[in-house]
Amino acid sequence: MSILCKGWRMKESKRAKHKDIKTLFANTMANKRRKTKASG
Repeated sequence: MSILCKGWRMKESKRAKHKDIKTLFANTMANKRRKTKASG
C-alpha cells in the first residue's frame, strides 16, 4: 500500500513539474514576443 502511494505521489509531482515547465515556457515565449514588439 505504501509503495503504491509513493509511486502515485511521484507521478503526481512529475505531472505538476511538467505543468510548471509548460507554463514557464509559455511565459518566456510571451515575454520574448512582447520584447520584440517593444523594440520593433
